[in-house]
Amino acid sequence: MGTPTIQATLNSTNFSSLNSPNAESSFHMNYQAVLAAAVFEIIISLVGTVGNVFTIIAVLRNHNLQYATNYLIVSLSVADTLVCTILVPMRASQHIAYQYDDTIPKSFVDVAGFVGRVNIIASISTLVCLSIDRYLALSRPLKYATSIRYNLWKVLAVIATVWILAIFITSLPKFPGVSDTPFLIFFIVFVLTATLVICVTYYRIFHIIAKTVRRMGKPIRYSNNFQESSHKNRATKNGSKVSSETLDVNTSANSLTLENKAATVSSENLDGKSTGDSSTKEIKTNTKVAPTSLPEPRAPFSREERKAAKTVGLVIAAFILLVYPRIIMILYHFGNKQTSSSKVARFWMRVLLYANSAVNPAFYAYRHKGFRKEFKKMGLQCLGLGRAIRERYSTVIRKERSQSSNSTFYA
Repeated sequence: MGTPTIQATLNSTNFSSLNSPNAESSFHMNYQAVLAAAVFEIIISLVGTVGNVFTIIAVLRNHNLQYATNYLIVSLSVADTLVCTILVPMRASQHIAYQYDDTIPKSFVDVAGFVGRVNIIASISTLVCLSIDRYLALSRPLKYATSIRYNLWKVLAVIATVWILAIFITSLPKFPGVSDTPFLIFFIVFVLTATLVICVTYYRIFHIIAKTVRRMGKPIRYSNNFQESSHKNRATKNGSKVSSETLDVNTSANSLTLENKAATVSSENLDGKSTGDSSTKEIKTNTKVAPTSLPEPRAPFSREERKAAKTVGLVIAAFILLVYPRIIMILYHFGNKQTSSSKVARFWMRVLLYANSAVNPAFYAYRHKGFRKEFKKMGLQCLGLGRAIRERYSTVIRKERSQSSNSTFYA
């Protein structure tokens, strides 16, 4: 075949070769393989829809899950839900229609293709936002906790911007005078730039985590960024005076404000020896604090933030493994002729791309206790609802049978 058009190369739902009478010979895909792909896509659609809807509901109804990172995860789940409910079923229908030498209306294919493009752009943009979110949470924990983590409007503004740009960019080829070639070039540049940002950001994230882990392995040093000097304790014990040594404490954590007042201690605490005098003496402490000129201290990030960074890293890794082969194939076909082998590879790479929309909820459930609990609750509620419907149906059937038997008896 000749060099493919940009539309055929980029449109993930373009399957015109399958709709032709001689599709099997030209595409080198047998009926069994296409039917297996259709069954697999139906499973992806069901599992992905349930998992992503559960993820969205879990965040909406659990206040402990309502913070910036999870709002971005909800945005990603919305994109995956659209794929699992629109694009994947259409593709499965297209494969099943292929078994009967039938075709799918072009309008359905165009809508599903538009959804697929929007999903890819929105997903990549959201992953970039998630990686930046995790970097800020680990590198600037105080600033992140006070101005970003629970700032709903900032996060919603970012999410709205992501979706508006995704829809606008995907709509560019529809404008008069705009061809597919500039869009494809922009798409390639966008994907490569986003990938570079994600890789650099996560390199910095893992560097911060490794540095923190090494620091945690060192002996603990009592440090709080202040110098305490001229610390003299004077006490009177049985007519004698006790002077303590001058203490110099240099620390490296947060600056502290000390306010020492007169304290009452027992005589045993002064020399470590027991005496018969049970009276306590007063110790006067004079403390001078000399703050050092250091940068603003940063509180150590929590274990939860570090775990969240690893979870987002798994989501990004899955996206790269399942989606990027398809993007690489687009780049390959942009400069090379399609062959039978490349068509077969493109076919299965599309199936992998759809699988990415179903795997993320499993990461959330495995890595996050809050999501896991909510998923269990919703699963039990669904089972309870099914049981209630079944019992209600059984009751109605029994009543109908009872009424039928009574009418027969009196007849």
